[in-house]
Amino acid sequence: YLKDGGYAVMSQHLDMGNDQKNPNLQYDEDHKGMVAVYTTDDLMHYSRARFIKLGDNFIKNATCEYDTAAGNYVIHWEDVDGRFYKTTMKDVLDEDSIIETKERNVLCFDSKETDITDAGGVSMPFWIPR
Repeated sequence: YLKDGGYAVMSQHLDMGNDQKNPNLQYDEDHKGMVAVYTTDDLMHYSRARFIKLGDNFIKNATCEYDTAAGNYVIHWEDVDGRFYKTTMKDVLDEDSIIETKERNVLCFDSKETDITDAGGVSMPFWIPR
């Protein structure tokens, strides 16, 4: 959720193409190191994507939570080389509000099955950092 109301949904930006792990998808070179953030008040109608640069490599498994005690958003993410990061920022919609990005030794996720599928028809799990 957003601190001022509404919700934000975060994803990596993929294009149809050729990828070793999934032959139906490839990462979008124009958005390397970025996550797409969509906002909504009702979970039915969404804003256009805002792209936030978090790193230099392609990003996967990004999740975001609001730390009410600190008043910051915390983004846990992994790059395609298997490195894990934690980015702290004041405003999840403003790249200039990034406070810090730290590499982490490990990032554990629990997954929940969803009815959401990607463009290739593959089921997309929902990842929750622990």
